[in-house]
Amino acid sequence: MSEAQEDKEPQSVVDMSEGAGESNNVEKKEVEERATSVGEEGKRDSTARSTPAFLTDSPAPAAQPSTAASSTGKRKRLPQDVVGKLEDRIAEDASDIDAWKELVEEYKKKEKLEELREIYERMLKNFPTSAETWIDYVDTELANGEFYKVEQLFSRCLPKVLNIKLWTHYLGYVRRINNVNSTDGEKARQVISQVYEFVFERLGFDRNSGPLWKEYIEFIKSKEGTTTWEQQQQMDLLRKTYRRAICIPLVNVEDLWHAYNEFETNLNKTTARKFIAEKSAAYMTARSCIREMQNMIGSMDITNTTPYPRRWTKKEEKESIRWFRWLEWEKKNPLGLDAETLKQRVVFTYKQAVMSMRYFPEIWFDAVEYLLSSDQAALANEFLSQAVHANPTSFILFFKKAELEEKEMKLKEMRETFIKLLDNHKSYRTKLEQQLAETEAETGARDADVEKKLETNARDITTVYTAYMKSVKRAEGIKEARKVFSEGRKLPYSTYHIYVASAMMEYYNDKNSGIAGKIFEVGLKRYSEIASYVQEYFNFLIMTNDDTNARALFEKSVIKMSAEEARPLYERFLSYEANYGELAALLRLEKRYKDVYADVTAVSVFSKRYSQDGYDPIKEVDLGERYRGANQSKKQTKQQQSTKEEPVLVDDDVPPAKRTKEENGGEASTTTYSPTFEQAAQNALPAGIMALLKVLPPAASYDTVRFDATKLVKLIKETSIPEHLLDN
Repeated sequence: MSEAQEDKEPQSVVDMSEGAGESNNVEKKEVEERATSVGEEGKRDSTARSTPAFLTDSPAPAAQPSTAASSTGKRKRLPQDVVGKLEDRIAEDASDIDAWKELVEEYKKKEKLEELREIYERMLKNFPTSAETWIDYVDTELANGEFYKVEQLFSRCLPKVLNIKLWTHYLGYVRRINNVNSTDGEKARQVISQVYEFVFERLGFDRNSGPLWKEYIEFIKSKEGTTTWEQQQQMDLLRKTYRRAICIPLVNVEDLWHAYNEFETNLNKTTARKFIAEKSAAYMTARSCIREMQNMIGSMDITNTTPYPRRWTKKEEKESIRWFRWLEWEKKNPLGLDAETLKQRVVFTYKQAVMSMRYFPEIWFDAVEYLLSSDQAALANEFLSQAVHANPTSFILFFKKAELEEKEMKLKEMRETFIKLLDNHKSYRTKLEQQLAETEAETGARDADVEKKLETNARDITTVYTAYMKSVKRAEGIKEARKVFSEGRKLPYSTYHIYVASAMMEYYNDKNSGIAGKIFEVGLKRYSEIASYVQEYFNFLIMTNDDTNARALFEKSVIKMSAEEARPLYERFLSYEANYGELAALLRLEKRYKDVYADVTAVSVFSKRYSQDGYDPIKEVDLGERYRGANQSKKQTKQQQSTKEEPVLVDDDVPPAKRTKEENGGEASTTTYSPTFEQAAQNALPAGIMALLKVLPPAASYDTVRFDATKLVKLIKETSIPEHLLDN
């Protein structure tokens, strides 16, 4: 459609099909090649060797200090190179919203429309559901008279961004280009009405859509009916719109209800009661629900769709709790909706949640679980695709996606999911290595924080390989799983956990310890000084009743470790000897243990021999742990009882002494008043006053003249004041 045509003809509803299927696809070619050809060495004949083929590769080299950034360090930017500096910030962190916004403003100043469009497109790849960015993009095109491009932008963003600000902007655009006062005014009015209905169909139950409902009602009223039939038709449409709106928990539902009452009353007082009564209950429910929602949401900005990256703050935690509380409330169906409408409302709320809480994997995961439980598998897969794009290193989302693909026997896609997750973590590692090298080049020292991040990243990557291997084993068999293990173990930074996982997988595959033992042995060449790995291997040998190799492993391992590192291994071996070995061997090992660790006592070492499932009878009985615990419990009970003072009761109307006399026929009572527990709970003084009363001396210790408050009150009551004094 040309711009000339746009100026002449009213616009129809934007075609929503274009761009509706936009999704974030993985880099197919590279990933597919890796998914189908990973670990070719696994094809070699393993029967000709004592060691399996997938273990005959040369050991992974030790990780060397990174030099990745030596030739690709950060460019030195001139002070006036604002755009370059912003681009550097974005290259370092693509989720840096402030950098993106500043970059957009810089290009606006330069008035370079094509470059600005490119920036918007790049920004939207990172923030595809950012209503604020889409609105800004649309406004830029409108300012330049690019109506056709505006139509295209709305076609792309409206299906996937159910945000009231964006859709209100769309309505404003439609009303702008469809002039109801032109010669084609009736046609323009029809188009606008269609768009309002289109908006209400998708966002009509948004709590913030109330102003749009009111706006639509005013739009209907603005048409002047020339005939009785047209006026009647207008009244019917108004009644229908009012009755739809007042059943929805909108922010202005009370105003709409009052307006509806006035509308019906002005039309016909006789029928007004009937029409109003029909919707009264639904309105009361909606009003009650919006109040509950307001309390749940509080000051939370639920319309913000360009959130900052997660910082793990208290505020974020509170917002997450509020969203989950709101979602659970919606699922309980407080509005009493039918099953299908309830689904739509809950899904809509989830869409609002993931736009606002984009970097919270647990909310995406919860949405997927709900969709799967409500037979919406296709939508669940769509959510997952968006979720892994927003959270590229999330374990819970990628693992869930891979699990669903495995369940549906989409094995190629399952592999691609794991490979994509691995690539994302490896990319993060590359950035860390570059950062470490740059810091070392500048300061001559290695950054301890970055090194710590590299350690955790190595464990993360190993964990993904382990999960990948197990999934492939379930779906495709042990041979394919070995290929994944072979690829993972070659990484110079992979941790020992992948060897343990592979060995145990092999053992439970056929209950044969041969291959599993060889995997542990190969791993021992690399991790012989890591106590945790040696202990895993030791436990395996004990489990498979390989006593000889277990003892040999212990002896050759403890000499390579420091005393502190070897301690868990000593204690594990002591436990084994105490339970299954000979006494002589146990005594020798205990002597070695006490010689190495001076802080242990003979009693503690001896008592461990007889402990079982966490119960140590020597410690409990002979060393009195049981009795000390019982005595402490009794002491605490007594302290609690002593602090439970009898509540002081207050009667504002009758003094206690007088009340007691009255209750006993005018005679002073010698019986102590003892209130019931319920009475005490209702009339007990505040804790601060109770604490003060406890430290005051008892009344019996006051042996002088006592002030009689009752007589003073009586005196004041009976004293007559001269009238001339009262007048003053």
